[in-house]
Formats: sequence, C-alpha cells, structure tokens
Amino acid sequence: ATLDDLGLTDNTIVVFFSDNGGVAKVTDMLPLRGYKGTYYEGGIRVPLIVRWPGKTTPGSICDVPVDCNDIFPTILSAAGQDAALASLKLDGESLLPLFADPKNRSERYSRKSFYGHAPFGGMDKQGKYSPGHSAMRKGNYKLLFDHQGYLELYDLSSDLSEENNLADQMPQKARQLFAELVDWLDATVAERYLPRPNPRYSPDANA
Repeated sequence: ATLDDLGLTDNTIVVFFSDNGGVAKVTDMLPLRGYKGTYYEGGIRVPLIVRWPGKTTPGSICDVPVDCNDIFPTILSAAGQDAALASLKLDGESLLPLFADPKNRSERYSRKSFYGHAPFGGMDKQGKYSPGHSAMRKGNYKLLFDHQGYLELYDLSSDLSEENNLADQMPQKARQLFAELVDWLDATVAERYLPRPNPRYSPDANA
C-alpha cells in the first residue's frame, strides 16, 4: 500500500524469502522432515515470493528449485547490470528467465545442482549430538553426508518426506553424487572447515 501511495509500485521489486525452515518444537513442517539447522527439506525448503508488476504474473507458481545465491544476480540483472555480472564469479544465477517462463521450458535458468555445508556439530538442549553435515541436490535426487561418514539418498519426486533412504539400494548414484559433493567442497570451502579424520578415533570405543 505504501508503494502505491508513493507511486513506486511499477518500479519496485518486492522479494519475500525465508533463509531457513521452522524451529523444532515451535513450527510444524509436515509433511517435510527436519527443521532449521538440518539439510532435510523441512530445514531448507522455504517460501520465495516475488512481486514485480509487468514482469511477474500475479498468482503464478514456479516449481523450479532455486536458492538464496540466486537473489544477488537477480537484483543486479533487474537493475540493468548484466555487463557487471558477466565479470563476476558467482555461486548463483539470475531468476529473471523464470519470471517470464515459470516452467523453465526454455531452460534459460540452467542450474541443476545445489550444495550446502554446515561444518560444525554440537549438542542440543536435550544432550543429543549432531555432527557437521553437507548436502547436495541434483535434479530430484538429494544426498546428505554427515561428517561421521553416513550417506543418505532421497528421490524427492516420490519421497518429499525423505523417509526412504536409497543409499544402499542405489550405491552407484550415491557414490556419484558424493564424488560431486566432495569436488564442490574441495573447490569452495576453506580447508579448516572441511571434515577430517579424528586422529584419536578408536572403533573399540563404540563397541
């Protein structure tokens, strides 16, 4: 209403975006699994609403996965800074093609893979330990790697609640995605934030 009153509506982009899912025991994320601080869908699948009169269609829905790294190049591109964008090395990609083509039939929005890394584990208020973890999504497949060495693989097209871990059923797919995730970690994350073997680890301690 304020934008209307000031005559700025047609020249303003409004972006509403949450950076993480709800807090455990406060927010109901069903049917999604997990909460803030996890890489399950309940921790990372969030609202993204864009209003830009003349550029977006009111009420239209886009189901193409995107992430927060796309917001920066989107705003710069909308402001006519494509030349400046071309000179930058970015993690994201402009969402402007999706405004005109929400189904991405032209595939002008080209990102297929998404990554995340949370290097620090810790104890929650109930005394439960959670290790650091990393994740990637490629197409409908999503791989979760906790830094104690466990892999989880889910097909989000048929298992949005992430109940059926396919890592043992599809070991080749799990290994393929894990190799891509490790390549991304090595290329992107500072060494001090990478998982590393514990020199004091003893398998007998967990007997």
